[in-house]
Amino acid sequence: MKLIIVRHGQTIENAKKICQGQSLGTLSEKGIKQAKKIGERLKNEKIDKIYVS
Repeated sequence: MKLIIVRHGQTIENAKKICQGQSLGTLSEKGIKQAKKIGERLKNEKIDKIYVS
């Protein structure tokens, strides 16, 4: 079994050191680049299950 753990990309609120709690944040330019990068890295992985929190 292979376990891959991924955190969300940087949000505008993270960059401003604002605690988001359960509200949705907006990805910053850096966060968008991070999301695209992890997408590229994972696109050829055989993923059976995804768990989110």
